[in-house]
Amino acid sequence: MEEAGLEFPWQRMDVDEYADFERSQGTDVIKVNGVYWRRVRPCFYRPLLAFREYPSGSVSAPRRSLLGTFQHAVPSGEESNSLLNLMLFEHPAAYTLESLEHSKRKQVKHALRQFAIRRLERMDEFRQKAYPVYLAFYARTHYGYGSERRDPGCFSAWADSLYRFPKIAILGAFRGDELEAVGISQWVEDTLIYSTVFCNDESLKLNVTSVMLHQLRAAAATCSHITQIFVGMYKYQGATGIDGFYFARGCSLVSKPAWARVNPVAKVLLRYFAPGQFRRLYGSVDRNDDWRVKAARLRAPSPAGEGNR
Repeated sequence: MEEAGLEFPWQRMDVDEYADFERSQGTDVIKVNGVYWRRVRPCFYRPLLAFREYPSGSVSAPRRSLLGTFQHAVPSGEESNSLLNLMLFEHPAAYTLESLEHSKRKQVKHALRQFAIRRLERMDEFRQKAYPVYLAFYARTHYGYGSERRDPGCFSAWADSLYRFPKIAILGAFRGDELEAVGISQWVEDTLIYSTVFCNDESLKLNVTSVMLHQLRAAAATCSHITQIFVGMYKYQGATGIDGFYFARGCSLVSKPAWARVNPVAKVLLRYFAPGQFRRLYGSVDRNDDWRVKAARLRAPSPAGEGNR
């Protein structure tokens, strides 16, 4: 197959629409004094848009966080006591295939000859063709979130929830007539959020995830209103994990100053019984780790007075 550009597939959502979408996906979202919060785990909350910055003391968190934790990014120069480590593709308009490292560019070019990427516009096509792809993905990864979708009825209900929101983009990678991978993304305010991707085993070997990311970034590069692509919070994985996949393709590990309020009892319990989780809560990253520094281009918070990117 010859390379073909992906037609721009998104419509911009505001944060209210995005909150409704996330609730439809089973996310616990609470709005408090104009700010949407996502439950990360019981009694632990971060803003729904984790990359958004709020001045210290300017927001009210859900009441349940009093038993645990809330945390949010703050503007550079504000009082902070922790870091939020975000995985972002910055300056998306500058992306081209030639900007990739040689081996990754070669992967994409090879995959472009194998796969065609297009939008899955019909729910019936998604239900029929994406279900076996999801089953193959689960059999390989045993990924816990959304694992109930292995049931045909639950998968059908998930499809219903997705297609109630026509502004999101549901992209499929086809080899011939066969769907082999799915990627789901949302354009919220100035940020493209790449939230879901799954594929079968054979397409993974043929670098389908590389070509899907390439097509998404190439399409986003045509829209001047998209200023960053968010692929998730840093997961503290090794070079061969999901983090490493994105870092090797130009993703930045952006460490934003943050404010965390931790219940004193919970803080003591975490510090002594779960020190790893305690360090991660406060954003501890080993900046001497060669693969992260080289691949992720880890960026520290900007000094006071310097504009944030």
